[in-house]
Amino acid sequence: MAEVEAPTAAETDKKQLGGAGSGAMDVERSRFPYCVVWTPIPVLTWFFPIIGHMGICTSTGVIRDFAGPYFVSEDNMAFGKPAKSFLLPLGNKH
Repeated sequence: MAEVEAPTAAETDKKQLGGAGSGAMDVERSRFPYCVVWTPIPVLTWFFPIIGHMGICTSTGVIRDFAGPYFVSEDNMAFGKPAKSFLLPLGNKH
């Protein structure tokens, strides 16, 4: 019987992300390609449910958000992991 090698971490990452532009989401790793993500702000969202913190994701699913003055965080949202994600429509690009 032939032996099968286990995939490396890099190969697993490629499969989960599916490459740039594939649209494969990975909730465990907080990867949401071409999405706007939303997370609640403690206490404030309890009283005003529509208010929260938003981030935008790159084609590979990396989340970027404004976490303070002159600072854009990457993959570390200011108020925790995303609770909702909204897929952006990808139409024809001019």
